[in-house]
Amino acid sequence: MHSSHIVNIMAESPGHGGPAEPTGEHEERRRVTADIPPCHCVICDSESAVSQTLTAAENEAFADEDNLEDEEDDAVRALVPGWFGEAAAHVRRTGWTSIGIMPGTRTPGWAFSVGLWHSYRAPEVSLFGLLLPDMQQRVNRAGRLIRDNKPFGYDIEIDGILDAQPVVAKRVHPGWYPTLFGFAVGFYRGAVPPFVQLVWPDSHGLFPWQPGCGLRCRTVQPQLWLPPEVHPDGPWQNPR
Repeated sequence: MHSSHIVNIMAESPGHGGPAEPTGEHEERRRVTADIPPCHCVICDSESAVSQTLTAAENEAFADEDNLEDEEDDAVRALVPGWFGEAAAHVRRTGWTSIGIMPGTRTPGWAFSVGLWHSYRAPEVSLFGLLLPDMQQRVNRAGRLIRDNKPFGYDIEIDGILDAQPVVAKRVHPGWYPTLFGFAVGFYRGAVPPFVQLVWPDSHGLFPWQPGCGLRCRTVQPQLWLPPEVHPDGPWQNPR
């Protein structure tokens, strides 16, 4: 994540789109089995607490997860200071959070999730080229689909994320992670889970890889399914 961009953290509201899933259910769903890879985020990685101390109340809050509310957020922030702590508190409370990157001089803004892997072992999602508040809300819509056991497949049209048009989920090449998803790299301690890009079509319903797609649709959305070194020349390899 380039330092010239400003990060905006938008939490999914527990009261929007249905009640938040209780924390205990989050823990049950993300429990690692032989078939589910581990999570190394700042919540799961015990090394994040090595140099931190907790009060007795915070320690008790971790043990009594059935009653975790505001006390849980305070305890998580004590373990993980700074912006990662704020994001970690959102993730523990609602399952994920939406990170927004403000537009720069060369690129439009973008938004992506942090926490879907931690809570549901689902890929994190990203969206580019629209208004930033709209993208963060659409990222939350995608999160709610995953939360509600309505996962979406790759390379097929998906309804319910944009208002009137479908999107297509494309796998993001890991070579883009440090440049575009630096917050997630830090949150997951370098062990970044899979990302998908939710690609939207032009006004005629054509996607960037289809002949005749409009210029704006093709330029404000990077083609993250391609490795950075073969991506068409443009600002996305070095956004600022």
